[in-house]
Amino acid sequence: MNDSMQGQANHFNRYAPERIEYGVNRYVNETRRLYGVLNTQLEKSTSGYLVGDKCTIADIAHWGFVYPSFPFPSLPLPIPPQHFLSYLTLPRS
Repeated sequence: MNDSMQGQANHFNRYAPERIEYGVNRYVNETRRLYGVLNTQLEKSTSGYLVGDKCTIADIAHWGFVYPSFPFPSLPLPIPPQHFLSYLTLPRS
């Protein structure tokens, strides 16, 4: 997950002093796309982790950005992807 995209989406959607539709649309749509890529990768995984059958640096790097920001009040997803929701509950040790 690219935290700069999600950070920009939150900025333009929640904190910008004036609403700039281009900024909102660009970063919110890119954040949704990236979460879709993450969900697709998790869908292919037989273990539920991003790489292999145990928690790796890839999971740690993504989970640190994904978990604290879920649910996304400023970035509503049409339907939370099931594989993504399951990923949030995997053991991290």
